[in-house]
Amino acid sequence: TDWEDVTITADGKVFVGNFGNNGHNRKDLVIYVLPDYKTWTSDTVQAEVIEFNYGDQSAYPPIANNRVFDCEALAFYNDSLYLFSKNWSSPFTGMTKMYVLAAKPGSYTIYPTDSVNLGSIKEIAWVTGADITDSALYLLGSAFVWKFNHKGQINLSNPVQIALNHFSQKEAIAINANALYITDESAGGFGNLYRYSVAATMAAQPLQTKKPYVIVQGTNSCILENQSGQNLDLRLYDLTGRQVGGQLSSTARHIDIQNNFTSSIISGGVYWLHIQCNGSSMSWEKVLIGK
Repeated sequence: TDWEDVTITADGKVFVGNFGNNGHNRKDLVIYVLPDYKTWTSDTVQAEVIEFNYGDQSAYPPIANNRVFDCEALAFYNDSLYLFSKNWSSPFTGMTKMYVLAAKPGSYTIYPTDSVNLGSIKEIAWVTGADITDSALYLLGSAFVWKFNHKGQINLSNPVQIALNHFSQKEAIAINANALYITDESAGGFGNLYRYSVAATMAAQPLQTKKPYVIVQGTNSCILENQSGQNLDLRLYDLTGRQVGGQLSSTARHIDIQNNFTSSIISGGVYWLHIQCNGSSMSWEKVLIGK
């Protein structure tokens, strides 16, 4: 119906998550359990089934501010399956919930075991993929990967953020020898497989809870208030993730986004603004640009 993620065990067993739930009204959420892929001898295999429902969901669909029961991220670790919610709440809360269930056929009612707030912009804070190694959990977003170190007990405490310096509809992640392998959908002309090196993976930073700037959004203006006069490198992207225009570097206290990028803007509308502060910490903002 809506297959979202795949995870494979060390002995080759394959789990396929058929639990996409954008409308929040599905009651047929399942994970298919396939035997060791090395034993497949034809293009058809018999699957066992894990059925589940969210114990904390009581309405189908729930009210707008409680639409937090979609899932696109599945990972296997230590005989358990870990699911991570994709938050559609309005107004957006930023919370991602973690659910855990046994990695064996059956019918389960699952409840969240932990949660974390990954940001205030849904397209940035949406979780769309996951993988778990013996030392860390990785959650995938459109512009970041969030890493949670662990010592055998998976939790969502103390995340660090790996900036991908790229925005697209990313869908899947796998970790191999500490390098990240990521795919995105073809929307916007992408549809690629990306490899982020060990060095890029290790360059993680704590989540930004206080930003050194403020976006002042008007109907026909967009001003970035650079409160401390830091050096900011700015790039503008359309909603598909395609960069428009060049790069602006400035220490000015008031930066008029509209005027600085106006020659590159084809039409007015919503854009992504990529902000790098003093050559290190990075963030994304959704801005309205007039024309």
